[in-house]
This record gives sequence, structure tokens and C-alpha cells, in this order.
Amino acid sequence: MKNRRIAYVSLCFLVVAALLTVPVSAGAATGRQLTDAAISSLQSVAPTTITKNVVTLGWSWREVSFKDDTYPLTVDFVGSNFSAASKVIYLLPGGGVNFRSSFFTPMDKNLAQFFRTNGYLVVGITPREDSVTSGIPAEMAGWGMARHKADIQTVISTIQARLGKPYRVLGHSFGAAYALDYASTCKDGLFEKVIALDIYSFQNSITAAESSDYFQDLLDADRYADASYTDMKSLMLISLLLPKIDSGEPRGDFGPGNFTYEGLLYSSLIWTSEIPGIDLTDWPLVQSYAAGVYHPAWCPLFDTYSLTESDMNTVRSASFVVGSGLVPHAVYRDYFAVNGGITGTYSITWSNIRVPIVWVNTELGYGSNAYSGGVAKTFTVIAGYGHLDALLGRTAQEDVWKYFLP
Repeated sequence: MKNRRIAYVSLCFLVVAALLTVPVSAGAATGRQLTDAAISSLQSVAPTTITKNVVTLGWSWREVSFKDDTYPLTVDFVGSNFSAASKVIYLLPGGGVNFRSSFFTPMDKNLAQFFRTNGYLVVGITPREDSVTSGIPAEMAGWGMARHKADIQTVISTIQARLGKPYRVLGHSFGAAYALDYASTCKDGLFEKVIALDIYSFQNSITAAESSDYFQDLLDADRYADASYTDMKSLMLISLLLPKIDSGEPRGDFGPGNFTYEGLLYSSLIWTSEIPGIDLTDWPLVQSYAAGVYHPAWCPLFDTYSLTESDMNTVRSASFVVGSGLVPHAVYRDYFAVNGGITGTYSITWSNIRVPIVWVNTELGYGSNAYSGGVAKTFTVIAGYGHLDALLGRTAQEDVWKYFLP
């Protein structure tokens, strides 16, 4: 009986292996088979190494390092093993984070899996700054929006030339800016839609112009990147290990004494707009990275707090898979130049966007503050959500992601 069971299990593995490798017509290719073709296309352009390869019964995830320069891009693929993928979705993460943290946490329930189960091959494109392992290299001075768009164009055009399927591009935060920028110069007839998720802008062009100048001053002083998210990663860890220890950060208007490390983390996520930025004008956030409630007590040890839309364990998990956490100052400079409409600086030609724009913001993230130069779009604000909740929220699929499919 034991040998029979072993033989049965072995047969199941052989059947699954055969199904994963059987050739099919291009129109009926599974997500896994399209992944094979896409990786092959990237390998024809630059050295490409598979760094993650996870196979379950229903789906596969592969991560590749696309080594076209000293600091490589990271390209992720999530596809169904047995179901055909009729379209492709390219996902662009925001500043300081990557595909895994934004779109693939937790691994079994996330935005990538949502698109996969709806018939898409999912392709994530993580900027090369995520792969910086130490220091802040001087090369980052040239990693503004133009470089990010060029990188995105390289990956998409290479893969699309091989797959030839309709596709959409979705970006979150700065990734949404890259998505819109890409759309402004893309003439591919297979490009269906651009989805901008919670991207900020200034309605006051003077303030935006001042911020752009500020970041250029930082670059002129050989300061090439913001490492704020690296500090947030450290806080995520220390608040887990030493939650009730004095952080040394005063509670300010919350009351006397200092925040505990756990209290500091929650207050930072819930009242993010109160944190001083690199430049005093660089926080057009309405309130929260993650929506929640914070009730200060007479003693910091008795403060109570909770997140209302996302689970803290999920938020922590997302932070722990982030790479360098760096955001090039050149990106800040260029994005604020776009919103400030500064002559002779970086700009997006909005009138060149020929595909529909689906723009979804969060009430506590960037609210109704959405700028696209008058170009037509559908615009939705998700009540009660913070900036990260649109990705990590417990009910984000029902509340937010449903807007991405039509």
C-alpha cells in the first residue's frame, strides 16, 4: 500500500510537469508559458538571472535581475500554470519600494494575484535604485523621470515584441507618475489603458516649482537620494522587537513624554502628513500612509492605537522585503517640475496620451489632488483609505481593485 501511494504521488508530479511544459498555440498560452517567452526576450537584450522561482499547483512566480547596467532592474512575473492569459498588466511600484512589497504581499492575496485570476500575465518592473546594496552612488544623479521611463520602455517593448498581447500599465505613487509619463510617449496599438493609483501633485504651481528647485539644490550639493524609507524599515523592525521601549521622540501635541517605538510607528503611519519632509513643501499628503486611530493617554505606555483598513502584520511584511529604500532626488525634482509647469525643465505632454486613464486616489492619501493637464480621465476617491491601504487593505479588492478591470 505504501509503495502504491508513493507511485501515485510520483505520477501526479509527472503529470503536472508534463502539463507545465506541453507546447500550446500562442493565443492559448498559459501565464507560465508566456513568462518563459518573456524572460527569453529579456535575455536577448541583456544578461538576465532568475533570482526567485516559486511554483505552486495553480500559479508561478519568477523574479529576474535584468543586468543592463551596473545596478540592474528587477522584473517579476506572476502567471497561471494551466489557465490562458489573454492580456498583460505591467505594475510599477512607488518610490522606495518594489514589486514584492507593493503588489505581492501577502503572497496569496494581493493585486498581482487579483490580475492573474482575471486572465492576465502580471509583470512587475522595479526601478534599479532598489538594487543598490550600499551607499548612495553618484550615478543616481541621473536617475530622474526620463531614466525611469526609458527603463520601463525597454522592458515593455522587449516583452511586447515577443508576446504581442493587449496590455495595461498600472502605477502606484511615483509609479503612477511613471505610468502616465510612459503613456504620453507610447504609440503601441496594443496599449489599452493607464491606471494611476494615488499619485500626488500640487494644485499650487508656485509651491511645486519651489520644491523642484529645492531638489535641484540638493543634487548640486551632491546629495543624490532620500533614504526616509530606510528609516521606516528600521522602525518597523525595532517596534516589533521592542514595542514599549522609549523611542526618544517627544509626543508633542499628544501629551508629555516620548512615544514608545510601537506608538511612534502607528503615529507615523496614521498622521504621516505631520512628519517633516526633506523639504517643508514636499508633503501634499492629506493625512495617512495607513488609515487608523490613535488615542493618547496620560502616559505613553498606555496610548492605544490601531489601523482601520490594513493589518499591521501585512504592512510590516511589505516593508521587510524592500531593497535599498532609496528614492532619487532627481525623481522628486522632475515630478515637481511637471506639476509646476516650469519652462525648460521636465514635462509630460498630456495631450499625447491616447488611451483611457483610470485614476484612483485615497481620501487620506492624496485625496482629490490629481493633476493631468486637463486630459480626460475617470477619477475616483476611496473614502477612509490611506495611501498604502489601496494596496494592502483587507477589503481593497472589493473597494479599490474593482475599478481596474473594465
